[in-house]
Amino acid sequence: MKKLCGLLLTGLMLIYSCQKEVSLENGEGVSSEGTLQSDLTGDCLPKTVIGIYEAGVALVGTSNTIEVQVNVLKTGTYLIYTDTVNGYYFRGNGNFSATGMNTVTLQGNGTPLLESIDNFTVRYGTSECIVPVTVLPAGGGGPAVFSLDGNPGTCMDFLAGGDYVMGVALTSSNTVDIKVDVTTAGTYSISTATSNGMVFSGTGSLPVGAQIITLYGSGTPAAAGPASIPVTAGTTNCSFTIDVLATAVAKDYFPRTAGSNWSYEQDDNPNVDSLLIRAKPGTVTIGGNAFTTFEGTFNQAGTPPFQDMDSYRKAAGNYYKYTDLQDYFGFDASQKVEFIFIKDDQPAGVSWTTAAYSGTVGGVPLKVRIKFTIRQKDVNTLVTTSLSGAGGVTYQNTIVVEERYEVDWGNGIFVPTDDYFLDYYARNIGWIMDEYYESAASTVPDSKLEMRRVQIAP
Repeated sequence: MKKLCGLLLTGLMLIYSCQKEVSLENGEGVSSEGTLQSDLTGDCLPKTVIGIYEAGVALVGTSNTIEVQVNVLKTGTYLIYTDTVNGYYFRGNGNFSATGMNTVTLQGNGTPLLESIDNFTVRYGTSECIVPVTVLPAGGGGPAVFSLDGNPGTCMDFLAGGDYVMGVALTSSNTVDIKVDVTTAGTYSISTATSNGMVFSGTGSLPVGAQIITLYGSGTPAAAGPASIPVTAGTTNCSFTIDVLATAVAKDYFPRTAGSNWSYEQDDNPNVDSLLIRAKPGTVTIGGNAFTTFEGTFNQAGTPPFQDMDSYRKAAGNYYKYTDLQDYFGFDASQKVEFIFIKDDQPAGVSWTTAAYSGTVGGVPLKVRIKFTIRQKDVNTLVTTSLSGAGGVTYQNTIVVEERYEVDWGNGIFVPTDDYFLDYYARNIGWIMDEYYESAASTVPDSKLEMRRVQIAP
Protein backbone atom coordinates (compact mmCIF):
# COMPACT_ATOMS: atom_id res chain seq x y z
CA MET A 1 0.00 0.00 0.00
CA LYS A 2 1.12 3.56 -0.57
CA LYS A 3 3.20 5.50 1.90
CA LEU A 4 1.26 8.59 2.98
CA CYS A 5 1.70 12.33 2.58
CA GLY A 6 4.47 12.22 -0.03
CA LEU A 7 7.03 11.72 2.72
CA LEU A 8 9.42 9.73 0.58
CA LEU A 9 9.21 12.08 -2.39
CA THR A 10 9.95 14.99 -0.10
CA GLY A 11 12.87 13.11 1.45
CA LEU A 12 14.38 12.26 -1.93
CA MET A 13 14.17 15.83 -3.18
CA LEU A 14 15.74 17.12 0.02
CA ILE A 15 18.58 14.64 -0.37
CA TYR A 16 19.15 15.86 -3.92
CA SER A 17 19.23 19.48 -2.85
CA CYS A 18 21.49 19.01 0.16
CA GLN A 19 23.43 15.78 -0.25
CA LYS A 20 25.75 14.92 2.58
CA GLU A 21 29.17 13.45 2.21
CA VAL A 22 29.12 9.90 3.53
CA SER A 23 32.32 8.13 4.40
CA LEU A 24 32.50 4.61 3.05
CA GLU A 25 35.86 3.92 4.61
CA ASN A 26 36.05 0.35 5.94
CA GLY A 27 39.71 0.37 6.79
CA GLU A 28 42.69 -0.13 4.53
CA GLY A 29 42.55 -3.30 2.43
CA VAL A 30 38.92 -4.13 3.21
CA SER A 31 37.11 -5.74 0.26
CA SER A 32 33.96 -7.24 1.81
CA GLU A 33 30.55 -5.57 2.02
CA GLY A 34 27.78 -6.02 4.55
CA THR A 35 25.95 -4.55 7.52
CA LEU A 36 26.06 -4.99 11.27
CA GLN A 37 22.81 -6.32 12.69
CA SER A 38 20.99 -4.29 15.35
CA ASP A 39 17.66 -4.12 17.12
CA LEU A 40 15.14 -1.30 17.36
CA THR A 41 17.22 0.61 19.93
CA GLY A 42 20.43 0.37 17.90
CA ASP A 43 21.97 -2.31 20.12
CA CYS A 44 24.03 -4.88 18.25
CA LEU A 45 22.65 -8.33 17.72
CA PRO A 46 23.42 -10.56 19.46
CA LYS A 47 25.72 -8.19 21.48
CA THR A 48 27.27 -11.13 23.35
CA VAL A 49 29.87 -9.97 25.90
CA ILE A 50 32.35 -12.59 27.10
CA GLY A 51 34.70 -12.32 30.06
CA ILE A 52 34.98 -10.31 33.27
CA TYR A 53 35.73 -6.59 33.09
CA GLU A 54 37.21 -5.07 36.22
CA ALA A 55 38.63 -1.58 36.78
CA GLY A 56 42.42 -1.63 36.67
CA VAL A 57 42.70 -5.16 35.24
CA ALA A 58 44.13 -5.42 31.72
CA LEU A 59 42.01 -7.26 29.17
CA VAL A 60 43.10 -10.56 27.68
CA GLY A 61 42.31 -10.63 23.97
CA THR A 62 41.31 -14.28 23.91
CA SER A 63 39.15 -14.04 27.05
CA ASN A 64 37.60 -10.56 26.85
CA THR A 65 35.60 -10.46 23.65
CA ILE A 66 32.31 -9.35 22.16
CA GLU A 67 30.40 -11.07 19.36
CA VAL A 68 28.35 -9.30 16.69
CA GLN A 69 26.46 -10.46 13.63
CA VAL A 70 27.09 -9.23 10.11
CA ASN A 71 24.87 -9.76 7.10
CA VAL A 72 27.59 -10.25 4.47
CA LEU A 73 26.64 -9.09 0.97
CA LYS A 74 30.08 -9.52 -0.64
CA THR A 75 32.87 -11.80 0.55
CA GLY A 76 36.41 -10.60 1.19
CA THR A 77 38.54 -9.14 3.96
CA TYR A 78 36.93 -7.19 6.79
CA LEU A 79 37.80 -4.90 9.67
CA ILE A 80 35.28 -4.37 12.48
CA TYR A 81 36.20 -2.16 15.40
CA THR A 82 34.87 -0.02 18.26
CA ASP A 83 35.74 3.35 19.62
CA THR A 84 37.89 3.58 22.74
CA VAL A 85 35.85 4.03 25.91
CA ASN A 86 37.13 4.13 29.50
CA GLY A 87 40.62 3.03 28.42
CA TYR A 88 39.82 -0.02 26.25
CA TYR A 89 38.43 -1.04 22.86
CA PHE A 90 37.58 -4.05 20.67
CA ARG A 91 38.77 -5.03 17.21
CA GLY A 92 38.41 -7.94 14.80
CA ASN A 93 39.61 -8.59 11.28
CA GLY A 94 39.66 -11.53 8.91
CA ASN A 95 38.03 -12.80 5.73
CA PHE A 96 34.38 -13.52 4.97
CA SER A 97 34.25 -16.63 2.80
CA ALA A 98 30.45 -16.81 2.55
CA THR A 99 27.61 -14.32 2.21
CA GLY A 100 24.68 -14.22 4.62
CA MET A 101 24.74 -14.07 8.40
CA ASN A 102 28.19 -14.36 9.98
CA THR A 103 29.16 -14.05 13.66
CA VAL A 104 32.38 -12.10 14.27
CA THR A 105 34.43 -12.07 17.48
CA LEU A 106 36.11 -8.79 18.44
CA GLN A 107 39.00 -9.04 20.90
CA GLY A 108 39.40 -6.61 23.78
CA ASN A 109 42.47 -4.39 24.18
CA GLY A 110 43.55 -2.01 26.94
CA THR A 111 42.66 -1.63 30.60
CA PRO A 112 39.32 -0.38 31.97
CA LEU A 113 40.01 2.68 34.10
CA LEU A 114 36.84 3.07 36.16
CA GLU A 115 33.76 1.19 37.24
CA SER A 116 31.02 1.98 34.71
CA ILE A 117 28.65 0.76 32.04
CA ASP A 118 30.44 1.56 28.77
CA ASN A 119 28.48 1.83 25.52
CA PHE A 120 30.75 0.93 22.62
CA THR A 121 29.93 1.91 19.04
CA VAL A 122 30.82 -0.98 16.74
CA ARG A 123 31.62 0.06 13.16
CA TYR A 124 31.79 -1.87 9.91
CA GLY A 125 31.69 0.05 6.66
CA THR A 126 28.85 2.56 6.92
CA SER A 127 26.92 0.53 9.52
CA GLU A 128 27.21 0.75 13.27
CA CYS A 129 25.55 -0.53 16.43
CA ILE A 130 25.98 -0.37 20.21
CA VAL A 131 27.28 -2.94 22.71
CA PRO A 132 27.12 -2.11 26.45
CA VAL A 133 29.89 -3.56 28.64
CA THR A 134 29.73 -3.55 32.44
CA VAL A 135 33.00 -2.77 34.24
CA LEU A 136 33.08 -3.89 37.86
CA PRO A 137 34.89 -1.89 40.56
CA ALA A 138 38.49 -2.78 41.42
CA GLY A 139 38.42 -6.02 43.36
CA GLY A 140 34.80 -6.56 42.37
CA GLY A 141 35.32 -9.60 40.18
CA GLY A 142 33.63 -11.86 42.71
CA PRO A 143 30.03 -12.99 42.77
CA ALA A 144 27.34 -10.31 42.69
CA VAL A 145 24.84 -10.07 45.52
CA PHE A 146 21.31 -9.57 44.25
CA SER A 147 17.69 -10.51 44.81
CA LEU A 148 14.95 -11.54 42.42
CA ASP A 149 12.05 -9.12 42.02
CA GLY A 150 8.85 -10.96 42.86
CA ASN A 151 10.38 -13.10 45.61
CA PRO A 152 8.87 -15.39 46.78
CA GLY A 153 6.15 -15.57 44.09
CA THR A 154 5.95 -14.78 40.39
CA CYS A 155 8.99 -13.09 38.84
CA MET A 156 7.95 -9.46 38.47
CA ASP A 157 7.07 -8.34 34.92
CA PHE A 158 8.91 -11.25 33.33
CA LEU A 159 8.89 -11.26 29.54
CA ALA A 160 9.15 -14.46 27.50
CA GLY A 161 10.31 -14.37 23.89
CA GLY A 162 9.99 -16.94 21.13
CA ASP A 163 7.59 -19.79 20.40
CA TYR A 164 7.24 -22.83 22.64
CA VAL A 165 5.84 -25.93 20.95
CA MET A 166 5.66 -29.49 22.30
CA GLY A 167 8.42 -31.62 20.82
CA VAL A 168 10.25 -28.69 19.20
CA ALA A 169 13.72 -27.89 20.55
CA LEU A 170 14.28 -24.38 21.91
CA THR A 171 16.60 -21.99 20.08
CA SER A 172 18.40 -18.74 20.87
CA SER A 173 15.10 -16.90 20.27
CA ASN A 174 13.60 -18.56 23.37
CA THR A 175 14.45 -16.12 26.14
CA VAL A 176 13.01 -14.78 29.37
CA ASP A 177 13.83 -11.37 30.86
CA ILE A 178 13.59 -11.07 34.63
CA LYS A 179 14.21 -8.19 37.01
CA VAL A 180 16.80 -8.19 39.80
CA ASP A 181 18.02 -5.74 42.46
CA VAL A 182 21.82 -5.72 42.87
CA THR A 183 23.37 -4.63 46.17
CA THR A 184 26.97 -5.73 45.45
CA ALA A 185 28.40 -5.57 41.92
CA GLY A 186 29.97 -8.70 40.52
CA THR A 187 29.41 -11.71 38.32
CA TYR A 188 26.37 -13.96 38.16
CA SER A 189 25.47 -17.38 36.83
CA ILE A 190 21.88 -18.61 36.96
CA SER A 191 20.45 -21.91 35.80
CA THR A 192 16.87 -22.90 36.52
CA ALA A 193 15.69 -26.35 37.41
CA THR A 194 14.42 -28.40 34.47
CA SER A 195 10.68 -28.14 34.02
CA ASN A 196 8.74 -29.85 31.25
CA GLY A 197 12.01 -30.55 29.44
CA MET A 198 13.15 -26.90 29.49
CA VAL A 199 15.91 -25.12 31.36
CA PHE A 200 16.86 -21.43 31.27
CA SER A 201 20.30 -20.03 32.12
CA GLY A 202 22.39 -16.88 31.88
CA THR A 203 25.78 -15.48 32.95
CA GLY A 204 27.42 -12.05 33.03
CA SER A 205 28.30 -9.06 35.20
CA LEU A 206 25.98 -6.84 37.18
CA PRO A 207 26.46 -3.28 38.47
CA VAL A 208 24.66 -2.05 41.57
CA GLY A 209 21.00 -1.17 41.17
CA ALA A 210 17.86 -2.43 39.45
CA GLN A 211 18.72 -4.53 36.40
CA ILE A 212 17.13 -6.80 33.80
CA ILE A 213 18.90 -10.04 33.00
CA THR A 214 18.16 -12.38 30.11
CA LEU A 215 17.97 -16.14 30.52
CA TYR A 216 18.30 -18.33 27.42
CA GLY A 217 16.24 -21.47 27.00
CA SER A 218 17.41 -24.94 26.02
CA GLY A 219 15.88 -28.38 25.87
CA THR A 220 12.63 -29.58 24.31
CA PRO A 221 9.13 -29.08 25.80
CA ALA A 222 7.68 -32.51 26.59
CA ALA A 223 3.99 -31.64 27.02
CA ALA A 224 1.54 -28.92 26.04
CA GLY A 225 0.18 -26.50 28.62
CA PRO A 226 1.56 -23.97 31.11
CA ALA A 227 4.93 -24.84 32.64
CA SER A 228 6.14 -23.13 35.81
CA ILE A 229 9.91 -22.48 35.74
CA PRO A 230 11.50 -21.80 39.18
CA VAL A 231 14.46 -19.43 39.52
CA THR A 232 16.73 -19.19 42.58
CA ALA A 233 19.34 -16.56 43.39
CA GLY A 234 20.89 -16.57 46.85
CA THR A 235 18.06 -16.74 49.37
CA THR A 236 15.43 -15.43 46.94
CA ASN A 237 13.31 -17.27 44.42
CA CYS A 238 10.51 -16.64 41.97
CA SER A 239 8.97 -18.42 39.02
CA PHE A 240 7.74 -17.60 35.52
CA THR A 241 5.29 -19.45 33.31
CA ILE A 242 5.89 -20.68 29.79
CA ASP A 243 2.83 -21.59 27.73
CA VAL A 244 3.68 -24.57 25.55
CA LEU A 245 1.50 -25.16 22.48
CA ALA A 246 0.50 -28.61 21.26
CA THR A 247 1.22 -27.61 17.68
CA ALA A 248 2.81 -24.59 16.08
CA VAL A 249 0.47 -21.67 15.57
CA ALA A 250 -0.16 -20.66 11.98
CA LYS A 251 1.80 -17.52 11.24
CA ASP A 252 0.47 -14.88 8.91
CA TYR A 253 1.73 -11.37 9.53
CA PHE A 254 -0.21 -9.94 6.59
CA PRO A 255 -3.62 -11.67 6.21
CA ARG A 256 -5.14 -11.45 2.75
CA THR A 257 -8.55 -13.14 3.12
CA ALA A 258 -11.32 -11.44 1.12
CA GLY A 259 -13.25 -8.91 3.19
CA SER A 260 -10.56 -8.46 5.86
CA ASN A 261 -10.25 -4.77 6.61
CA TRP A 262 -8.23 -2.38 8.73
CA SER A 263 -8.66 1.29 9.59
CA TYR A 264 -5.95 3.64 10.78
CA GLU A 265 -5.69 6.89 12.69
CA GLN A 266 -3.03 9.34 11.56
CA ASP A 267 -1.00 11.39 14.03
CA ASP A 268 -3.45 10.82 16.90
CA ASN A 269 -6.37 12.52 15.18
CA PRO A 270 -9.27 11.31 17.37
CA ASN A 271 -12.07 12.34 15.04
CA VAL A 272 -11.93 10.12 11.98
CA ASP A 273 -10.28 7.15 10.34
CA SER A 274 -7.43 8.52 8.22
CA LEU A 275 -7.23 5.39 6.06
CA LEU A 276 -9.45 2.36 5.50
CA ILE A 277 -8.12 -0.61 3.51
CA ARG A 278 -9.60 -3.99 2.69
CA ALA A 279 -8.71 -7.15 0.78
CA LYS A 280 -10.64 -7.61 -2.46
CA PRO A 281 -12.23 -10.95 -3.40
CA GLY A 282 -10.35 -13.24 -5.77
CA THR A 283 -6.78 -13.01 -6.98
CA VAL A 284 -4.90 -11.57 -9.94
CA THR A 285 -2.08 -13.40 -11.72
CA ILE A 286 1.15 -11.42 -12.00
CA GLY A 287 4.29 -13.08 -13.29
CA GLY A 288 2.69 -16.48 -12.85
CA ASN A 289 1.87 -15.86 -9.16
CA ALA A 290 -1.53 -15.24 -7.53
CA PHE A 291 -1.78 -11.89 -5.75
CA THR A 292 -4.52 -10.40 -3.58
CA THR A 293 -5.25 -6.77 -4.37
CA PHE A 294 -6.00 -4.34 -1.57
CA GLU A 295 -8.20 -1.30 -2.02
CA GLY A 296 -8.55 1.72 0.18
CA THR A 297 -10.08 5.09 0.77
CA PHE A 298 -8.93 8.26 2.46
CA ASN A 299 -12.55 9.37 2.71
CA GLN A 300 -13.04 10.52 6.29
CA ALA A 301 -16.26 8.54 6.63
CA GLY A 302 -14.56 5.37 5.39
CA THR A 303 -17.06 5.02 2.57
CA PRO A 304 -16.66 4.52 -1.22
CA PRO A 305 -15.23 5.34 -3.61
CA PHE A 306 -12.36 2.90 -2.99
CA GLN A 307 -9.30 2.77 -5.21
CA ASP A 308 -6.97 -0.14 -5.89
CA MET A 309 -3.71 0.10 -3.99
CA ASP A 310 -1.00 -2.60 -3.96
CA SER A 311 -1.20 -6.38 -4.39
CA TYR A 312 0.28 -9.01 -2.08
CA ARG A 313 1.21 -12.68 -1.89
CA LYS A 314 3.02 -15.00 0.51
CA ALA A 315 5.44 -17.83 -0.28
CA ALA A 316 6.85 -19.79 2.68
CA GLY A 317 8.09 -17.11 5.12
CA ASN A 318 8.37 -14.34 2.51
CA TYR A 319 5.70 -11.69 1.92
CA TYR A 320 5.71 -9.98 -1.47
CA LYS A 321 4.36 -6.58 -2.49
CA TYR A 322 3.53 -5.64 -6.10
CA THR A 323 3.46 -1.87 -6.45
CA ASP A 324 3.89 0.98 -8.88
CA LEU A 325 7.02 3.03 -8.19
CA GLN A 326 5.28 6.08 -9.61
CA ASP A 327 3.09 5.98 -6.52
CA TYR A 328 5.66 4.51 -4.13
CA PHE A 329 8.66 6.75 -4.84
CA GLY A 330 7.08 9.52 -6.89
CA PHE A 331 8.79 8.40 -10.10
CA ASP A 332 7.78 10.45 -13.11
CA ALA A 333 6.66 7.35 -15.03
CA SER A 334 4.87 4.13 -14.11
CA GLN A 335 7.14 1.23 -13.15
CA LYS A 336 5.55 -1.83 -11.54
CA VAL A 337 7.75 -4.12 -9.47
CA GLU A 338 7.58 -6.92 -6.89
CA PHE A 339 9.71 -7.18 -3.74
CA ILE A 340 9.80 -8.88 -0.32
CA PHE A 341 8.77 -6.63 2.58
CA ILE A 342 8.49 -9.16 5.46
CA LYS A 343 10.40 -12.33 6.30
CA ASP A 344 8.68 -14.15 9.17
CA ASP A 345 11.17 -17.05 9.34
CA GLN A 346 14.26 -14.91 10.01
CA PRO A 347 15.58 -13.58 13.34
CA ALA A 348 15.94 -9.96 14.38
CA GLY A 349 18.89 -8.30 12.71
CA VAL A 350 18.48 -9.86 9.27
CA SER A 351 18.53 -7.39 6.36
CA TRP A 352 17.79 -7.63 2.65
CA THR A 353 17.61 -5.20 -0.24
CA THR A 354 15.48 -4.96 -3.35
CA ALA A 355 16.82 -4.64 -6.85
CA ALA A 356 17.96 -1.18 -7.92
CA TYR A 357 15.19 0.75 -9.66
CA SER A 358 16.12 3.42 -12.22
CA GLY A 359 13.87 6.38 -12.90
CA THR A 360 13.50 10.12 -12.62
CA VAL A 361 11.91 12.26 -9.92
CA GLY A 362 11.04 15.72 -11.13
CA GLY A 363 13.21 15.05 -14.16
CA VAL A 364 16.25 14.17 -12.02
CA PRO A 365 17.68 10.71 -12.89
CA LEU A 366 18.52 8.39 -10.03
CA LYS A 367 18.57 4.78 -8.88
CA VAL A 368 16.75 3.75 -5.74
CA ARG A 369 16.67 0.53 -3.76
CA ILE A 370 14.91 -0.37 -0.53
CA LYS A 371 16.72 -1.91 2.41
CA PHE A 372 14.61 -3.83 4.92
CA THR A 373 15.87 -4.85 8.36
CA ILE A 374 14.06 -6.91 10.98
CA ARG A 375 14.59 -4.66 13.98
CA GLN A 376 12.62 -6.77 16.48
CA LYS A 377 10.90 -10.15 16.44
CA ASP A 378 8.13 -11.60 18.61
CA VAL A 379 7.79 -8.50 20.78
CA ASN A 380 4.79 -6.83 22.38
CA THR A 381 3.64 -3.59 20.73
CA LEU A 382 1.36 -1.05 22.39
CA VAL A 383 -1.01 0.82 20.07
CA THR A 384 -2.95 3.75 21.49
CA THR A 385 -5.77 5.37 19.52
CA SER A 386 -9.00 7.16 20.32
CA LEU A 387 -10.85 3.82 20.21
CA SER A 388 -8.39 1.74 22.23
CA GLY A 389 -9.15 3.07 25.70
CA ALA A 390 -6.80 4.73 28.14
CA GLY A 391 -4.44 1.79 28.36
CA GLY A 392 -4.21 1.14 24.63
CA VAL A 393 -4.08 -2.31 23.03
CA THR A 394 -1.01 -4.55 23.25
CA TYR A 395 -0.39 -6.83 20.29
CA GLN A 396 1.85 -9.83 20.94
CA ASN A 397 4.20 -11.60 18.53
CA THR A 398 4.96 -8.48 16.49
CA ILE A 399 7.65 -8.16 13.83
CA VAL A 400 9.17 -4.68 13.50
CA VAL A 401 10.68 -3.97 10.08
CA GLU A 402 12.77 -0.93 9.23
CA GLU A 403 12.30 0.36 5.69
CA ARG A 404 15.05 2.67 4.48
CA TYR A 405 15.86 3.96 1.02
CA GLU A 406 19.27 4.03 -0.62
CA VAL A 407 19.91 6.39 -3.54
CA ASP A 408 22.55 6.36 -6.28
CA TRP A 409 22.77 9.80 -7.85
CA GLY A 410 24.91 8.60 -10.75
CA ASN A 411 28.30 7.79 -9.21
CA GLY A 412 27.60 4.08 -8.61
CA ILE A 413 27.40 4.48 -4.82
CA PHE A 414 24.15 3.87 -2.95
CA VAL A 415 23.80 6.29 -0.04
CA PRO A 416 21.15 5.61 2.64
CA THR A 417 18.65 8.35 3.35
CA ASP A 418 18.49 9.92 6.79
CA ASP A 419 14.76 9.28 7.04
CA TYR A 420 13.16 5.85 7.43
CA PHE A 421 9.98 4.00 8.38
CA LEU A 422 9.29 1.41 11.08
CA ASP A 423 6.42 -0.92 10.19
CA TYR A 424 4.83 -3.16 12.83
CA TYR A 425 3.14 -6.44 11.81
CA ALA A 426 1.25 -8.50 14.41
CA ARG A 427 0.79 -12.23 13.95
CA ASN A 428 -2.55 -13.08 12.32
CA ILE A 429 -3.58 -9.39 12.58
CA GLY A 430 -1.45 -7.65 9.98
CA TRP A 431 -0.07 -4.13 9.69
CA ILE A 432 -0.80 -2.43 13.01
CA MET A 433 1.42 0.65 12.97
CA ASP A 434 3.71 2.71 10.76
CA GLU A 435 6.16 5.28 12.16
CA TYR A 436 8.10 7.78 10.09
CA TYR A 437 11.40 9.22 11.40
CA GLU A 438 13.03 12.17 9.66
CA SER A 439 16.48 11.23 10.97
CA ALA A 440 18.35 8.89 13.28
CA ALA A 441 18.35 11.72 15.82
CA SER A 442 14.56 11.57 16.11
CA THR A 443 13.58 10.05 19.45
CA VAL A 444 9.86 10.04 18.64
CA PRO A 445 8.22 9.46 15.26
CA ASP A 446 7.63 12.56 13.18
CA SER A 447 4.46 11.02 11.76
CA LYS A 448 2.60 7.78 12.37
CA LEU A 449 -0.39 5.63 11.50
CA GLU A 450 -1.94 3.41 14.16
CA MET A 451 -4.58 0.74 13.60
CA ARG A 452 -7.80 1.51 15.42
CA ARG A 453 -10.14 -1.16 14.04
CA VAL A 454 -9.59 -4.55 12.42
CA GLN A 455 -11.69 -7.41 11.08
CA ILE A 456 -9.99 -10.54 9.78
CA ALA A 457 -12.30 -12.62 7.60
CA PRO A 458 -12.03 -16.43 7.76
